[in-house]
Order: sequence, then C-alpha cells, then structure tokens
Amino acid sequence: MVSANIGSAGQVFAVLEGFRTDPRLRIHTFCHAVPDTWYMQGAILSAGITLDWLIEKLGLKNLLERMSLNPYDELVKEAGRVRRGAEGLIFLPYLLGERSPHMDPDARGAFIGLSLTHGRAHLVRAVMEGVAFALRDSLEVLRELGVAVSEITIRGGGGRIRLWRQIIADIFNCRVKTVAVEEAAFGAAILAGIGAKAYRGFEDAIKKTVRMGGACEPSPERGVYDELYEVYRSLYPALRNQLHSLASIQKRRG
Repeated sequence: MVSANIGSAGQVFAVLEGFRTDPRLRIHTFCHAVPDTWYMQGAILSAGITLDWLIEKLGLKNLLERMSLNPYDELVKEAGRVRRGAEGLIFLPYLLGERSPHMDPDARGAFIGLSLTHGRAHLVRAVMEGVAFALRDSLEVLRELGVAVSEITIRGGGGRIRLWRQIIADIFNCRVKTVAVEEAAFGAAILAGIGAKAYRGFEDAIKKTVRMGGACEPSPERGVYDELYEVYRSLYPALRNQLHSLASIQKRRG
C-alpha cells in the first residue's frame, strides 16, 4: 500500500512486509504499528503551507473573505482553468529547506520560467504542481527500491482539493483514491479499539471502520508533466550552490 499526505508538510508512505532501507538515505524506514511490518517514508517540509503562503502574500485572503468568498476555492478554481504545466512555470517548494530526497536545510524556493504571460492563477497552479513534483521525487526513490506503485491513497487538507488530487494522479501517473474519514485521531482510535479487543485484529478493524471516497485517474493529456518533471529534477543540482549562497547571506544579515 502506498499513500501520500498533503498537510502543512507532505509525505509519501509505503508499507513493507520486510525490512528495507535506502542505502543513500534519501527516505526513512520506520516500524509500523502492525506487527512484523515496516514502512518507508519520504517527506517534504513545505506542502499545503506553500499554498497558504502564496494566497497570503498575494494579498487576497482578507479581500476575498470580506466578499464572503473562500480564497482557496476561488484561486484553485482559477488555477483549474490554466493548462497543465502552468505554461512553462515551475515552482521549487523549498521554503523551509528540504528533506527527501535532498536532506538540505539551506535549499530555498524559487519560481522558474516567469514571464509577462503569467498571472496569479499560473502561480497558484505552479505551486500545486511543484508540491506534486517534490512528492514524486520520493515516489521515484520508492520505485527505484522495488516498491510497486499502481495506485495511492491521498490524505490531508490538500488531498481534499479535487484539482490537487488530479495533479497528483497526472504527475505520479497512477490512480489516486481518497478516504471518506481521515481525521488524524481516527487511526489512533482504531489502534485503541484493537488494543481494547473491540476488533479481532487489524484487518477486522479496517474492514469495519475505513470507507473509501472517490478516485482520480491519470489524464491522457498528462504527458507534459513527464517533460516538466525532468526539468524540475534538474533544477536543484543546477542551483544548489546559488541557493546555499542566498541562505548564507540571509543568515548573516538576519
């Protein structure tokens, strides 16, 4: 089972029946709550928080709220009218440094490819796509380590946005499912129920409590994302020294 989470931060999570690690330490291995089971996880530091940041910095949050409009709904709706790939605009979501796969506290964010043709809807779409590209970095490590990925389950606040789910399906090139109930305490409650013998075991608990929501399939028009991902993954190594220099200047000058 493979899942992804778009909360303030983001994760890609794969359940394993045997112990396995990444020899290059790009992603992490942990004990699972299920006995004799492990999981590997790639994590990015800025996921949903990047969309919060952009909407706030565009100065639209308070304005739209005063008009009784949900700023997220309105701007995501605008982004949905922009073509896949944001017309050549790529966002590096390293606003807090980055974990998987770079493990670099001095990485920094960037918009690459800006032109006069781009507007706020392009910025919003590029941010959503940039987060998906960053999560795909971890997914590619899992695939490299032999984890089969045909579908994923998406969680978190970002996973409730249909456009973001479709972007994930297109960029990951796999089916994306949702869970009907997915509050953070829900899993803890299931474990407590198992411990209290309210269920016969993990499979019984999941069968009786977890309900799946809708699903998104990769679009036939998703091919542009594979081209853009190759550009995306080339940007960090190309800009690493410059990003570190900027981080150093920022730290020195406060």
